[in-house]
Amino acid sequence: MYEHIDMKKTGILLKYRIEKAGYTVKDIQKILQLSCPQPIYRWFKGMILPSVDHLYVLSRFLKVHMEDLMKQLKLLTLEKRKNRLKSSISAFL
Repeated sequence: MYEHIDMKKTGILLKYRIEKAGYTVKDIQKILQLSCPQPIYRWFKGMILPSVDHLYVLSRFLKVHMEDLMKQLKLLTLEKRKNRLKSSISAFL
């Protein structure tokens, strides 16, 4: 879904930061004025990401930058991509 964001690791990071700051899911639900806690649990499972508005509010409460609440996928270097492509081609020959 999001090409450069590791949703699973982002969910784990969000859960860790929220718990480390002493907040519960119920607290976050109230802070973000969510009608139910399910979106928060979906964030934690890496199923969805918080909206930009929610990331902003979370970053303020957790005293971190918004970018620090998300984990990027490790992109393969060009050299590694070339090697994988060569290996794939070799397998067909």
